[in-house]
Amino acid sequence: MKVAKTALGSILADSRGRTLYMFAADKGKASVCYGACAAFWPPLLGNGKHITAGAGVKSSLLGTTTRKGGALQITYAGHPLYLFVKDTKAGQTTGQALNIVGGLWWVMSPSGAIVKKKVSGTSAATQTTPATTTTPGYGYGGG
Repeated sequence: MKVAKTALGSILADSRGRTLYMFAADKGKASVCYGACAAFWPPLLGNGKHITAGAGVKSSLLGTTTRKGGALQITYAGHPLYLFVKDTKAGQTTGQALNIVGGLWWVMSPSGAIVKKKVSGTSAATQTTPATTTTPGYGYGGG
């Protein structure tokens, strides 16, 4: 996980620079996004070993939650994280502020705050910081 600089400000991204989202309809750390929801908003899954936290990512805010079926989903500041299938390139934030599949989708800042502003246009140019530290105890299979 790393920090990406976008038109929305500094936000969380996976190791490939793809934007990470939280789902306002989730019940605390428990995901409610399954089936068709998870097809469009794939959960960020871990493998139980560690998450690489890039510069600016607070390892103390990283965690996991167990999904139905037993898979571990990565959380940040207690929110399960997701990718959006229409974000096909690093830095795209096309899922920001969408109200679909039962709730709103928002990006998160490295501080753990939910970013609730909208961006004009469909994507924003980004610069990312390299992954530099490893937090033991969590898994992250997606990079």
